[in-house]
Order: sequence, then C-alpha cells, then structure tokens
Amino acid sequence: MTGAVQVQKWTCALAAPINNATLIVMGLLYGNRDFEKSIVTTVLGGWDADCTGATSGSVAGMMLGANALPDKWMGPFMRGS
Repeated sequence: MTGAVQVQKWTCALAAPINNATLIVMGLLYGNRDFEKSIVTTVLGGWDADCTGATSGSVAGMMLGANALPDKWMGPFMRGS
C-alpha cells in the first residue's frame, strides 16, 4: 500500500508543471497583451496561483517592456527614484 501512495504522489508532482504551464499560456493568450488581465486570468485558473501569476506577469512584462507596465504596478518600486 505504501508503494501505491508514493507512486500517486510522484505522478501528481509530475502533473503540476503541465497544469501550471497550461494556465500561464491561457492567461497570456486571453490577456491579449494586457499586463494586468494576463495575471488576473492566470490566477483565476487556480491550482498553484501564486507561482503561475508571478510567471505570467514576468513573461507579460518581458513581452511588453518596462515602459508599458501600468503605473499602479510600478509605482511602489519607483518611489525611491
């Protein structure tokens, strides 16, 4: 019985990256080059929402460039400059 439980956990661990990648791609596609919408859409997919949202935001930010990011997202980081 212990072996069966370990196999199930191992299989589940292998499936997580597939689920996460699928949610990230979905968020980026449905976000339609909108930084915030990409993140929100990805997070609303559930599962590992903190990681998928962060990755979706990173990729969207890279695609759009720093100058295209909304002030409300950049403001807290720009206060010191």
